[in-house]
Amino acid sequence: MAFAELLCLRAGTHDSVRYHSLGRRGLTARGIEGRMLPLLRSRASRGREVDAVLILCGVNNVLDPSSTAASFGDEVRSLLRSVRSGPGLGGAAVLVLSLPDFARMPFLPWPLNLALGWRARRMQRALERAVEDSSADAAATTAVVRLPEVSDLLGTGGYYEYAFDEDAVGGRR
Repeated sequence: MAFAELLCLRAGTHDSVRYHSLGRRGLTARGIEGRMLPLLRSRASRGREVDAVLILCGVNNVLDPSSTAASFGDEVRSLLRSVRSGPGLGGAAVLVLSLPDFARMPFLPWPLNLALGWRARRMQRALERAVEDSSADAAATTAVVRLPEVSDLLGTGGYYEYAFDEDAVGGRR
């Protein structure tokens, strides 16, 4: 079952759902605005009604040592402004998923999990402020959706199958 369908069931509606997923691995919030938002705008401008936009961003910002909580917050504000200004997107509900808790990911080595957990919590607060700022200016809903713990999604042991890529945070091979 797709996330959009699960979201509708959770909201109490049993209507059928039509959804389109657009995504690309490795993008920061700024990269989503520059590379993915034009694709979404293209779909919306062809007369396809967009009821909701679900944004998952921030993991790559956490892993980027040059990214700060302040710069991430600015990127999220810019992304949300761009979504709102797009043709056919102004009335869409915008849901931004929270960042995962890096400190609780057992596949990250200690103490890296603690350091990334600290960065993720700071960036989560910046994300929440950016969404709050955006929702004050928007006519439609803009909200943060809290992600459940990774272990709740994958079950116990499910995420031990992943390997940590040290190059993602400036490590070596």
